[in-house]
Amino acid sequence: MNHINNRYLLWLRFNGSLFNGFASSGGNAYGVMDFLNPAMENVLAKKNIDQMKLWPCSRTDTGVHVLRAPIIMNIPSKYGRIDEYKDELLKEINYVFDNYYPNSMECFDFHYVSPGFCARKHARYRRYVYRLRVAKTQEWYEHFLHSPSIHCFSERFYSYTTKAGFNVEKANEACRILSGINNIASFMKDPLSQRRKYIKKLHVQKELNLVRFTQGEPINGIEDPHFDYYNFEVVSRSFVREQIRRMIRIIVKCGYEDRYFDQLKIMLRYPDPQTFIELGHRAMSGKGLYLVDVVYDKDDFKNPMPYMAQELDTYLNKVVSVITGDGRNFVGLMKGYDQTVNIILENSHERVYRGEQLGVEQVELGLYVVRGDNVAVIGELDEDLDRQIIFEHLKVKPLEPFWVPN
Repeated sequence: MNHINNRYLLWLRFNGSLFNGFASSGGNAYGVMDFLNPAMENVLAKKNIDQMKLWPCSRTDTGVHVLRAPIIMNIPSKYGRIDEYKDELLKEINYVFDNYYPNSMECFDFHYVSPGFCARKHARYRRYVYRLRVAKTQEWYEHFLHSPSIHCFSERFYSYTTKAGFNVEKANEACRILSGINNIASFMKDPLSQRRKYIKKLHVQKELNLVRFTQGEPINGIEDPHFDYYNFEVVSRSFVREQIRRMIRIIVKCGYEDRYFDQLKIMLRYPDPQTFIELGHRAMSGKGLYLVDVVYDKDDFKNPMPYMAQELDTYLNKVVSVITGDGRNFVGLMKGYDQTVNIILENSHERVYRGEQLGVEQVELGLYVVRGDNVAVIGELDEDLDRQIIFEHLKVKPLEPFWVPN
């Protein structure tokens, strides 16, 4: 099969305190991808390459650090294989990083992957760690709020500092409640609020393969006499938006007071983003959170299963139908896509399946963007066949959400 692009994985680590999230934020937001795009254009221009596209493997919020995670880079195959001069390119990439934004980011490897490989869909698991810094006495905690120690400065952007009295055994008891498969809708940032009249219950099943607290240490390795350090570690194939930051909030509270165990059980019994909010909670800060690793089966680099066969360029300026993981159906003329695979539709509408008695409503949207991490299926629409369907007469069940965006 001939492909119009060669695809590569670039493996990165970066300091989250210097960026406003992984995805491109635009304007004055300074996301990771906002930096990577001009940086890689600078590097590749020296090789007379003026076309490339980048996609991140995950979303991270402002302040979240990354120790090992890839981005996808597509380069038209007419330029040949750039991994033939890999060592030279790695030096050039890191030279540009260091000169334009010192100590912010490092590219420590890159390699060729199959054009059918997807950095999001083929991930086997992601491992996160949240660093917690607990005062040994309440007096020290209150003192350092107003007069920070030298340790406080080294930890300022790299851990979450909390008061004395945290019981790690109780926190691990809460972790055991969350371990395994649960409907974790209470821990997601709600993307469906505008559609609640069509959805009675969110089905957001996620399996946490590992969730626990372990002993940590200061980030610089120098003993801190006033604080204890803990690592909250969680491993899963995928996470919903803000899931870890919301989970750590209630788990830490369980480590302080038994009454929060009841609230944790309520969140699992009544899985809904509003449950978390109505119980008076908010997500923890992102500054203590680290994406430690994204792990793949190496066989998928060459022979990915499933094979993501169609390249999005083949759908440009064609009428497409998009099915999303949260059970929505959009139709429109595809005008483009960006580095996070957000699909840009023109003259679009949403087909809302209202039940067997109400038919299908077509809601005009005009110019609309479908979030890339929510796209499940995209395909070219047969317009002649589509025009023959009288949608208001269709009696079908509503689409059910089968995943939600990471």
